Amino acid sequence: MSMYKLVAFDMDCTLTKGHSWVKLHKHFGTLEVSMRNLVLYDRGEISYEEFMRRDIRSWLRARGKIHISEIRKIFDDLEFMPHAEFVIKTLRAHGLKTGIITGSLDVLAAEVAAALNMDFFIANGLQTDDDGFLTGEGIVRVEPRKKDELLLRIAAGYGIKMRETVAVGDSKYDESFLRAAGLGLAFCPDDALLASGAADFIIYDLREVLTFVVAEF
Repeated sequence: MSMYKLVAFDMDCTLTKGHSWVKLHKHFGTLEVSMRNLVLYDRGEISYEEFMRRDIRSWLRARGKIHISEIRKIFDDLEFMPHAEFVIKTLRAHGLKTGIITGSLDVLAAEVAAALNMDFFIANGLQTDDDGFLTGEGIVRVEPRKKDELLLRIAAGYGIKMRETVAVGDSKYDESFLRAAGLGLAFCPDDALLASGAADFIIYDLREVLTFVVAEF
């Protein structure tokens, strides 16, 4: 029997291929604007709420009115990372809770969580008017550097101790997430996450999650 009871995953470049925000900005032709906004956020000069607001409004300036259905359609070609479906299915078969904590958008996270039959997801949102058109405001549920707080809240909701949790992420924004979990796994990590020493182990194949969590692997 596993000593772990819950495995929480980042989504972009962990469960799914590519960065969802980058995909959106490429679609609307606003990638350069987004990169400037990200630098300001990383420097602490703007909040994540303001970062989202500036990103969303850059799409509206480029396009005019945008319906939420267009955002969903951009993600129609969703691709999972190799072995993601097998790993989640195996974890669930062994009685572990699985879910997503991501700074990406709920329209995509909901689709991923449903496709993989996961237990939970928490992600950011896009505010819309009564007709489904973007207002220019974001809905912040996940501050990227504070995923640890969300993991604690979710674990507590299931009556699971933090030492019984596993966190899997790939970027510098996952540092606190990995440190807080009972087991932190950095999957194909970026240089900043690698240098931080936040992970207990570095993995390059999602199936390696099973070697740490499921007894027979």
